[in-house]
Amino acid sequence: MTQSIPPTETVTHANEYLLEVGTEELPVGFLAQVPETLKSKVQALLEAHELSGAEIQVFVTPRRIVLHIAKLAGKTADKAVLIKGPPLRIGLDASGELTQAAKGFAKKAGCLPEQLQQKNIDGQTYLVFHQHQSGQSTRELLQQHLPDLILGMPGSHFMAWGNHRIRFSRPIRWLVSQFNTTELPLAIGPVTSGSKTWGHRLLANAPVSVNAIADFYHDLLEKGKVQVNHHVRQAKIKADLEKAAAGCNAVVVGNAALLQEVTMLVELATVFVGQFNPAFLVLPPEVIETVMVRHQKYFALRSIVDQSLLPQFLIVSNSHPGAEKTVVRGNEKVIAARLSDAAFFYESDQKTPLINRVEALNGITFQRGLGTMRDKAHRLEKLSSNVATALGMNGETRETARRAGLLAKADLVTSMVFELTELQGIMGYYYARASNEPEAVALAVKEHYQPNFLGDALPKTDAGIVVSLSDKMDSLVTIFAYKKTKLPSGSKDPLGLRRMVSGIFAILFHHQLALNLDALIAEAYANNPQITGQDFLSLEETAALLTPFMLQRLKSALAEADMRYDVINAVLGAGLSPFEDINAVKRRCTLLKQLIEADEKNSTDSDRKGDQDSGILSPWQQLYIPGFRVAKMLGEKFNAGATLADIDPSFFNHEAERALLQAITHSVEKNVITQRDKIKADKIQASPDDDGLQALQACAKPVEDFFDAVMVNDPDAQVRVNRYNLLSVLHQQYLALADFTQLAV
Repeated sequence: MTQSIPPTETVTHANEYLLEVGTEELPVGFLAQVPETLKSKVQALLEAHELSGAEIQVFVTPRRIVLHIAKLAGKTADKAVLIKGPPLRIGLDASGELTQAAKGFAKKAGCLPEQLQQKNIDGQTYLVFHQHQSGQSTRELLQQHLPDLILGMPGSHFMAWGNHRIRFSRPIRWLVSQFNTTELPLAIGPVTSGSKTWGHRLLANAPVSVNAIADFYHDLLEKGKVQVNHHVRQAKIKADLEKAAAGCNAVVVGNAALLQEVTMLVELATVFVGQFNPAFLVLPPEVIETVMVRHQKYFALRSIVDQSLLPQFLIVSNSHPGAEKTVVRGNEKVIAARLSDAAFFYESDQKTPLINRVEALNGITFQRGLGTMRDKAHRLEKLSSNVATALGMNGETRETARRAGLLAKADLVTSMVFELTELQGIMGYYYARASNEPEAVALAVKEHYQPNFLGDALPKTDAGIVVSLSDKMDSLVTIFAYKKTKLPSGSKDPLGLRRMVSGIFAILFHHQLALNLDALIAEAYANNPQITGQDFLSLEETAALLTPFMLQRLKSALAEADMRYDVINAVLGAGLSPFEDINAVKRRCTLLKQLIEADEKNSTDSDRKGDQDSGILSPWQQLYIPGFRVAKMLGEKFNAGATLADIDPSFFNHEAERALLQAITHSVEKNVITQRDKIKADKIQASPDDDGLQALQACAKPVEDFFDAVMVNDPDAQVRVNRYNLLSVLHQQYLALADFTQLAV
């Protein structure tokens, strides 16, 4: 047994290290995750060797990965390691001399027998040796581990080159490895480190000597025309784009993803202005912008006056400024060809009314084994109408939603969407208008994909909301019902099922809609004739899979809305289905959070204790204290089916029982959770109005008096059951808000 003892000395942190891995052009997807991933790997390596305090930076360009570590200790700290030997009764003989076992331990530990010491460990004395271990040189540590860290970077489509066994995103061509002012020899596969890096492939394609870490960035920029720091590079590109746009009396169409992508495509950026034939502006602006971004990585421009799209665009080039004419002319030819294709698609697509394309959806599979998009279109037609009815929308809206549901996927068989899949829904809007569909139908078709990602716009129109909800729930139910579906695991969610659930919640929360999702699951299941046969689960089995999946997303959504985790657990653990009305769940969380925060703000711990001792409870305590006490008293004896009719006053022996029944009855009436004296979960107002809340709070004093005067576990069985029913009805009232036993207050 060995045991580390705290370091015996401190180690200075005045060292610096730089590693540059030079490569062929790396793909953007790989580059984008390198800075954070490599930094975390190096951080973990240093922490594992107790090297704290280092400052780690990782920079990338298309042709290099740079790791820079400052404030680095020169070696790991020395340690005294306790090596445990045999128990004293075995290590010493009767005369107190070392036994052969003790001498064998000393030899194995690398010490003289007289260097052994005695130590009490867990109540027994052992022979031990305190071994001094010198710290490892940081230089050796980096040489030993960095090659594997670099080659262990995650990514897809890694390459092998030449006859080498190593694989990496792209072939490695050179290495620079410098510790302070001297080279730290390092090898990754067949490539060994040297003192030279390489400049920009087009602007300064020559080696650049690395003389000192302090000069590395400056020399590469001045001599090699490479801006290594991608943060600086991106800021410079953004500023240059805005400057170029201002020169055109325009503003840049913001696109953070494109800005990050072009940053990873250049080592030193130059912004050029190109233009296209204004005649192409008859195309929908979304088409022009998508062509620019997807195919060419251009930035679109809008007029600074009226925000209209301009026939100009910005190019972020990796070329020399002197190549402007050549670069611009070549890009203008390409964009002209792309827009010509788009114009042809747009004109030809409009010749066929959108409704006539629905049958053609039979040629597109929804999901393998789950029918076609034509099947889905007809499901959406019916489901959208039913959802509109469930939301209490008028007949006109129901008809709009029905029609939009039928047409929602029809643009998938158009040439434009086949070429530019990002435009699905958007082109449906334009083609619906061209087909003389009502504007409301066209808008619903456009909105039904929303939200498509976190932070995306939400549908605004009633019909758009309905079709979006219907589309997402139809997909969820159909996919979860299919036994062969690979459901999300870990971070993998290839079908975007988490996104669908989050989209449903975002819509319902934003528009404050009361929609019973449990009922919608059943409706979507019954509405799908494709769900049949041995490959599919029953409705009950499907719901048993889907609702826990949705519950996890609901917890996340409530947490993102700044709700306390204990409040979330208490509300969701109250026994009511949260999916009957998720906005009611959110209101309950909000109410409890506000009451708790007000209590914490206005009272100190001593104040609260003094108030309780004097019988004065805060509004929060008037709920929490009796609610918690009743729940704990009942335990497993809680009768969830108890009603006011199950309470017989003839068994009352104390006035406190009558007072409590009167308070409970008043609370039941104010909370509108009775129906012929039978408590119904679907009648519970999940966050009572002021009168209902006050009625429940008014139960606090009767509860206190009841417990002071009454022994619940009465020897008489009928009296005992009657008292448990009384408390059970009250507990149901508290559960209309939350399970107070799950709160951390």
